[in-house]
Amino acid sequence: MASACSLGCAAHRREPQLASSRSRHSARSFQGHESCPTDAGSSIAFDTPTENSLVTTPVAYRGRSSVTATSATEGHVSETDIRHWTEGQCVDSAIANHHRNDAAHHRIHASMAQLKQAESTFWPQLNGNFSVTRIRQGIDTKVSASALGIPSTSLLTIPLTGERVETASLDTTLPLYVGGARKAGVAMADAGVQIARQQAVITKNDVVRVARRAYYGTILTRQMLELGLDTRDRLQVTQELTKGMLDAGSETVDRTDYLRGEVAVATVESMIAEANAKTQLARTALANAVGANASEEIDSVEAVLPYQPIHLDLNEMIGEAYAFRPDWKQMQDVVRLAASQVDLAKSGLHPKLLASGALIQARDNLGGVGVVTPNGDNWRVGLYAQVPLFSGFKTLNEIRQAKARYCARQSERALLHDGIGVQVKKAYIELIQARDQIAATDRAWQKAIENRELLIRGYQIGMTESKDVIEAQMTETAMKRENLMALYHWNVSLVELDHATGRCIEQMLR
Repeated sequence: MASACSLGCAAHRREPQLASSRSRHSARSFQGHESCPTDAGSSIAFDTPTENSLVTTPVAYRGRSSVTATSATEGHVSETDIRHWTEGQCVDSAIANHHRNDAAHHRIHASMAQLKQAESTFWPQLNGNFSVTRIRQGIDTKVSASALGIPSTSLLTIPLTGERVETASLDTTLPLYVGGARKAGVAMADAGVQIARQQAVITKNDVVRVARRAYYGTILTRQMLELGLDTRDRLQVTQELTKGMLDAGSETVDRTDYLRGEVAVATVESMIAEANAKTQLARTALANAVGANASEEIDSVEAVLPYQPIHLDLNEMIGEAYAFRPDWKQMQDVVRLAASQVDLAKSGLHPKLLASGALIQARDNLGGVGVVTPNGDNWRVGLYAQVPLFSGFKTLNEIRQAKARYCARQSERALLHDGIGVQVKKAYIELIQARDQIAATDRAWQKAIENRELLIRGYQIGMTESKDVIEAQMTETAMKRENLMALYHWNVSLVELDHATGRCIEQMLR
């Protein structure tokens, strides 16, 4: 059994083929028990440009000339304005240019700055203060001379401060013990950084997933357009045959047969118009998914939807999803963050110890006579303790809240654990469904071709009616359309399975 990493990895993509207009491509027959070769050292095998590729366009969009806007009368963009890229080029461009990735990286920088803020609490805080005060007149007080040991009954005037006071101080504080709050704060900030980093990986993987889906969408819409053109050509040939038989006076056809054919041709032309619009929209969607401008259109190099059967082990894929899924790693950090919040709440029960000191210099216009602000240097050193005695049960309820949040995060982790298995299994089942539908619709399409050819030969000799021929042609188109949809769902299911397991995309991005 191939490992889970080989599900998109083991599906070897065919060499890029240039899309030729209105070319008919037969679906490859399904081989349900054919083993699939693996590509060592690579999780997803992308196409590489060949010598015959139309364009080898660089990934970066900055400085690239814009595509001329489509006029209302043209109805489509010129082929020279459409860039043809491989799947690998689209993925590289989406990673390099999509703004969602930029936003995710900015969130990482914000989380790292928050971590530095938490670590700053282990350093002493140093502040410089300077003040200049001007009052209308100096402040003094009256003191009895006898109180100062002077044998007199008179009052002495003692100046307290001058009219102008200048004060400068250098203060420092250092928390010695805060009950584990600093350690819990750093742990919370570190968990926040890891959460932001995993979120960036989640964003990048989702951007890649959207770009790959859009890439296969361009192939599907182009093949649908080619199918409509081929169907119209066959119906027009039938109409020419019917008209020739009418002109020859054949009794097997009449005017209603010709009109029935005209209705069928007009119906298919309406389908072609819709397919043409969807083709242009798909190219625009791909350009948006890879980070290009709205005026640009990007098309796929591959001409047909790739398909090759592979063998997968569901249990192995689920096991590897837990090892490589970034959201599972992120949930581990979320639980760790909640545990640190409990420690932070518990720190409110412990006493706080703080050391502080200051260097002070004060000067006034009295030249050192003032009592309150004597000239010269001064200093102070202090040790402060705060013991929480009663806070109205606030701290106790904060601890209860943090513990409840921690239990909720654990429940969410268990829910995600089950959800990852369901997501992988869902993508796996859809892949198997697409495989079976490819086989069934391919057989039906081949039988529809055979039926149409027999009816046309019978119509030429007057053995069948025109409505049977038209019905056979429309049935063939319907079966081919179903086959194309099954091929598209196969490739999209591979993309979703890659995204659900996480490993293929992670290896691809290295």
